[in-house]
Amino acid sequence: LGFSTHKGTVRAARQWGGRDGVIKLNPSFDGSAEHILHSISRLRRQNGFGYLLRSNSLQNWVRIDETARDALDNELLQRFIGVNYLRSNELRSHYSTGRLSQQYDFILHVDQSNALRVDRTSPGYNQKRTERQRDSRNSISDLALVLSRS
Repeated sequence: LGFSTHKGTVRAARQWGGRDGVIKLNPSFDGSAEHILHSISRLRRQNGFGYLLRSNSLQNWVRIDETARDALDNELLQRFIGVNYLRSNELRSHYSTGRLSQQYDFILHVDQSNALRVDRTSPGYNQKRTERQRDSRNSISDLALVLSRS
């Protein structure tokens, strides 16, 4: 599954390991996959929509959108936003090229996104965060162990 947005806000940190917050996105670059999907969003007058680009199902229970698949089969700039987002360095830090129709079975586009809201005052928030950090360190240790044995 691929997710795409043209503009809006995201919850991310400004640096690795930094505290997360709401960050305003730059609009997508002209010619990027996100900008093409933004143009479709404007034509449809819809904030969100998706395309099935390929199916691993033998039953083909949903029709593949061949027009979208063909359009998204070109090598396009594609934005990637993860745990951090750097507005000032977006092209270098968050864009790469790819063929969406070969990367994803389904692409979901939300033209204007809204950052996830987190209630930091909820009971146990800091405890849960500590547990997640510990679980993450354990997962990395487990992965390192598996890799060292292969």
